[in-house]
Amino acid sequence: MPDPVPEKVQANVERLRCGEKLPPVTVCFDGSDYWLRDGFHRVEAARQVGLGNIEAEIIPGTLDEMEQEWKKMLREALKRLAREAEAEQFRAERRSSVSGASEQEGHNER
Repeated sequence: MPDPVPEKVQANVERLRCGEKLPPVTVCFDGSDYWLRDGFHRVEAARQVGLGNIEAEIIPGTLDEMEQEWKKMLREALKRLAREAEAEQFRAERRSSVSGASEQEGHNER
């Protein structure tokens, strides 16, 4: 199980303590075992407030399929982050060159 983000868990704890019903978690069932697919923060929050049960949507799937899906999602997220970093670097270089050109023009005017 991934390490839950404490702030997300705490937000869910507070929601549960206020009587709010959280969305169901998603569980995969491969015919013999159940695997939590989505809802790690909700499960941890429910555990912290002492809930014995939590609503779940059960769908067919195996641990291997979930791992492959996670790997694909991580690759896509890393590609997106790399593109965003490249775009930010381009913007920073452009700002730098524009401000450098403005400073140069100021020196030329003197």
